[in-house]
Amino acid sequence: MIADLGGAAALRFIDFFTANIGDPNTRAAYGVAIHGFFRRLDQRGVSELVAIRTRHVTADVEMLTRSYRPPTVKEHLAAIRMLFDWLITGQVIGQNPTAAVRGPKYVVKKGRTPVFDGDEAKKLLASIDTRHRARPARPGTDRSPGLQLRPDFCGAGHERRGLPRPGQTLVGPAAR
Repeated sequence: MIADLGGAAALRFIDFFTANIGDPNTRAAYGVAIHGFFRRLDQRGVSELVAIRTRHVTADVEMLTRSYRPPTVKEHLAAIRMLFDWLITGQVIGQNPTAAVRGPKYVVKKGRTPVFDGDEAKKLLASIDTRHRARPARPGTDRSPGLQLRPDFCGAGHERRGLPRPGQTLVGPAAR
């Protein structure tokens, strides 16, 4: 279907996988999803890219829902949606048939991190030895309460670059 639109469309399709998706695992998963989508469209008799409509994508998502778990179906839909967005920005097609399609709901109600109940938390806190004062993890972190940084060193510029904010002049060593 892509090749039928010409060489520019075919190059844009290839660029979707090479330039747009950096992770090789994501690239492989999206390739499987997109290949399967176009194969199923071909089986249904849809032979032109511009003939794909929202109903085709919805039917495909419903069919996938019968065979796969919701996270997999959502991944397939995301791959197809990203491809059509990529083709639109490359001016290969004019509309995205996946825009109105919703994937299956998937809510994680219980995470993998264990949560202590009240008794377990009390037991853990009671087991901490409080007889000895802990030393700071790094040297120089136990500053006296009266020690404060000089104002010309605090917030003198943008994070990590040392550049002044608009309308601000630097003072002190940061101005050098």
